[in-house]
Amino acid sequence: MLEIAHDIALYLHKFNVIDARTMRDFDVKCLSPVKHYVPRQILPEKQSVNYVIHKITQKNIFT
Repeated sequence: MLEIAHDIALYLHKFNVIDARTMRDFDVKCLSPVKHYVPRQILPEKQSVNYVIHKITQKNIFT
């Protein structure tokens, strides 16, 4: 539901119906906060994503 409200607000902002401050309010209320990672936390995530991509690519190439 919040995603829909944010999308509507984005279009309203795009056409200057609402101002940047109101759009920032919608951002704060509707979007999830961004997680901050240190490099040692990123590597395992990147490796797991690369593993999945590799397996999908293998499956598609060899079938």
